[in-house]
Amino acid sequence: MALWEVAEHKLKWNELSTSAFEAHDYALRAWAKIIKKNSLEDITTQNLNSFLEHLVTQGWNGKPLSPESANGMATTIASLIKHQSLRDGLERAKPVYRKIKTDKRTAKLRQRDKATKKEDVRKALDYAYLYEKDRFRWLWLLLMDNTTLRVSESLSLRWKDLVQIDGAWFFDLQFSKTAEGIRYVPLNDRLDKWLLPERGNGGDFVINNSWNKTKSPKDAAWNWTRLIEKKLELKGRINPHAFRHGAGGDLGYELPEGLKKKLMGHAGGLTDHYTREDLRKLRAAANVIGTDWDLPMPQSRRDG
Repeated sequence: MALWEVAEHKLKWNELSTSAFEAHDYALRAWAKIIKKNSLEDITTQNLNSFLEHLVTQGWNGKPLSPESANGMATTIASLIKHQSLRDGLERAKPVYRKIKTDKRTAKLRQRDKATKKEDVRKALDYAYLYEKDRFRWLWLLLMDNTTLRVSESLSLRWKDLVQIDGAWFFDLQFSKTAEGIRYVPLNDRLDKWLLPERGNGGDFVINNSWNKTKSPKDAAWNWTRLIEKKLELKGRINPHAFRHGAGGDLGYELPEGLKKKLMGHAGGLTDHYTREDLRKLRAAANVIGTDWDLPMPQSRRDG
């Protein structure tokens, strides 16, 4: 049976999106060019391994693919066997192929490419502090650079969410993406210094500016970062996702995986509850996140 016939049935049967159609089209064209076979029976362990190896070393259209992209394409091809078996009720052997692994160094370099650069962050902080009339934009940059907050989380914070536990300050997020919607985000030394003096009334937003009056606050923040990137001619990214990648890079790969997941707020079962020891370790780890920065001018410049 022809692969495209199986793929078309799978896409229609599952009512998959346009992007899914494009992913299948891309994978099938690569498969046809590399393996030069087009039937379901040709999806074997040997062919899948050859397909993966070719993708990451030579590519199929002139450029090698990342391990993640290659593995995704192989998974798309292999999924056609499962779909056809569900379709006609016939049992087929599932190929056991060897996914390409990404070594930690490569993963770290890729993380760094997606992350903020310290020099860019300093330039953005200087600019926001000196020239933005809205001081909350400067505070938001500080908050994003020194925490692992998502943009939606950063803009929904209110001062009543700030709690002190054993002498350390945390934002207590009750509606996070974690398994039970609970997450504690520690303030590091820089935020203790710069953010705490800005405390407002409990019901006030921490970032209490016009962004939270728009239909989509996170889009307003994203749009501002794009303007900053262009205005300052920054070499890298300064957007909310880049700050999260930057935090992940700062934490590195030496931190225990469970602790890193809690600090990043990944949506897994490891963030359901916190012990006091967890919170102590999170607060200590938070100090490696962020950019060293000093006021570009005396405090009187901003107060005046």
